[in-house]
Amino acid sequence: MNDSITSTSIPDKISAKALHAELQGRGASPYEFGLFYRAILNVGLWRSQASLADELGVSPGKVSQQLPLARLPASVVARMGGPGNISRRVGQALLSAIDDFGEHAIETRTQAAREVGYTSVDDLLHFATTNKLPERVKSAVKIRISRDRKALRIETPLAARLGPHIGKLEASMPRILELFEQSIRAEAAEALRQRNARQRTRV
Repeated sequence: MNDSITSTSIPDKISAKALHAELQGRGASPYEFGLFYRAILNVGLWRSQASLADELGVSPGKVSQQLPLARLPASVVARMGGPGNISRRVGQALLSAIDDFGEHAIETRTQAAREVGYTSVDDLLHFATTNKLPERVKSAVKIRISRDRKALRIETPLAARLGPHIGKLEASMPRILELFEQSIRAEAAEALRQRNARQRTRV
């Protein structure tokens, strides 16, 4: 479903009802229904939202809630992960942000969020509506040693977000490992100091 639907693709009410049933059958998102309602109203098959809702067997309130979502720019929808991710909550928040800050600003923000590796709908929405990167909750990291003990395998829920920056992560690993080894040596030295101190007090 996209916003290029014309009278050619929906020539009559029978076609419109069939397409509506198809959308319902596959659980289309509110955004997709919004595109559909806008298209058939533009075609002129029904003169009002009320008559459209009546013949399609949906509530007028549902049509009035979903229809405005068709205003969302296709570029923003794509950056949010596609039409399926645009729920009524997400769509209304994006529309409110567009009204407050302008379409270009929201396009720029969603693009920037993507470029730094944010992929979840909530993270993208937060950045789009506040222009601030969402705070990250610490995630568990598991490190496993290969059988030949020559490699480490890092498992983290952040893998998808870090993927685009794997080169930078790889370049920073020598310094990270060096700092970690320094901390181990410092802990060992402190443990030795405390043991020697205990032995001296016994004497």
